[in-house]
Amino acid sequence: MRRGIVALAAATAFLATAGSAQAFGPPKLTVTALGETERATQGSFCWRQKLRTPTGRSSALCADFIYPLEVDCAVPVAPGATLKVRTGAAVRVLSIALIGTVTEEGPQHLAWDRTRGSRKGRKTWRFELPTEIGQAAALDIAIIGRRGDSNTWTGLATPACATLPPRNK
Repeated sequence: MRRGIVALAAATAFLATAGSAQAFGPPKLTVTALGETERATQGSFCWRQKLRTPTGRSSALCADFIYPLEVDCAVPVAPGATLKVRTGAAVRVLSIALIGTVTEEGPQHLAWDRTRGSRKGRKTWRFELPTEIGQAAALDIAIIGRRGDSNTWTGLATPACATLPPRNK
């Protein structure tokens, strides 16, 4: 069971009992590189429901996940390769950073990071991978959309990914 599922399940159950017609949350992200596609692991987020309640208010679902996120070390990478991130819904800002290691103080990011914006929002974002990609264990991907923000991680098929600590229990 992935980290944070308990928090998400509790929040979803609360919304269902509060009269929500369906569960909602941030869009699912997929990451593609060198012909392989993997779904990103959901982290903390706050996302508003599209429809308003009968009182005219919009509902929001927020969940805090335990870090480090559990990832599969499956996305193949190489310097100069194109990385494609699909968000499943149009988002206005996408930020991507490289996680080198995770210590007791938290994730240690490498120097490379990119932030791109789109006033209307986009579903597909492309990045050229830097020379430091071989030292990275995972990608830290944050999005900001019209209805909220979300953080995800994706593990890379690198030796550094195998050194990530196991999830907290």
